[in-house]
Amino acid sequence: MSACAPALSSVAPAQKTISFPGALSEDIVQTFRRVRVGTGGNLRYACALDGSVDTIPNVQSGETLPIAGTRIFAAGTTAQDITVGA
Repeated sequence: MSACAPALSSVAPAQKTISFPGALSEDIVQTFRRVRVGTGGNLRYACALDGSVDTIPNVQSGETLPIAGTRIFAAGTTAQDITVGA
């Protein structure tokens, strides 16, 4: 799991979700506290806690990650069909 700690509010339900179907062609610039991956792969993101960049390898299809971030990078992300919860 990522070195970036989940937000304290990550146990609360998401106020909204935003879906990005298919492969990313550009960065997702959105504050989030969880990420669901539809099609597995690597996920590269910026941590909300300190802005550090981390890559989580081999995220499984259908997996939901309780991570808090501010950006998911298209470069370095091979996971697809991503939904973020904010």
